[in-house]
Amino acid sequence: MQEDNYDDDDEEEEEEEEEEEEIETEASVCLTEVDQLEDAEVHASFRGIAFLLVLRLLPPVVHTLLRGIALFLLYHGSFHQSMKFEPLEVTRWITKSLLHHLPGPVAQWRDYLRDVLDSLFQSFLCTYRFATAKQEEDARIAWEKVAGRHFSDYLIKKKELAKRAVGGVADPHQWKGHDPPTIRKDYWDAMCNQWATQEYQSRSVIATQNRAKMPKASLHTSGSITFGRHKKRMEEEAGGPVAYTELFRRTHKHKESGEFLSEREKEVVESYEQQFIELHGDDSS
Repeated sequence: MQEDNYDDDDEEEEEEEEEEEEIETEASVCLTEVDQLEDAEVHASFRGIAFLLVLRLLPPVVHTLLRGIALFLLYHGSFHQSMKFEPLEVTRWITKSLLHHLPGPVAQWRDYLRDVLDSLFQSFLCTYRFATAKQEEDARIAWEKVAGRHFSDYLIKKKELAKRAVGGVADPHQWKGHDPPTIRKDYWDAMCNQWATQEYQSRSVIATQNRAKMPKASLHTSGSITFGRHKKRMEEEAGGPVAYTELFRRTHKHKESGEFLSEREKEVVESYEQQFIELHGDDSS
């Protein structure tokens, strides 16, 4: 018996609703955090949300404020690798906008039309505003990296579901008719044709090999708990504000020995502290 395209969008929507409820319950707590960001570099505000851009080896920079929720852009590993937004609703918004405005059969991220991406980023700036052109340039780099990774991950997931729907057959031609609800059937069928070409198959193998060679992301001990939630727990334990460097130290050290997980983590936090002191005079939460 064939399952309904093996699509788990209903389960994903339920998970998203639960996570969004968690975000809403934390909003009142995060409202107090906004007042603790005085030493950070606040550039702009829009409907009350905190947007923190945390660059590798650089102190946090607050770009916007929205409903009192702290929005983090975190870098792990090499520059521009493994970036993510917190709360996750921002990344979901980016991914959904990419799919909603899909300009045609886009079989890979590199084929997404540039003018459409420009338009989508302008929509992003209507919600998350920046004070200078340089900050917008940095935000564009981050937005494209996050958008590209999640769009690619989405396609990989849907291709795997289509493959399972036809009994594990690896021929993309056989995946036609198993399109996800977010992609038009004619687009999906055309994308299957592209995935089946020898040129695409060769590039896919090379891309897989290159990903395997990439340096590992920073290790941390916080598990699936977000950094924002971990920081809130630490502040509850301490009875007051907790510095971001202390949060990094706590989540990148062995709980038993108190030693950093690696020499790289130690170098990152020491450089972070030094640059923060040079810019702000002291660490701040």
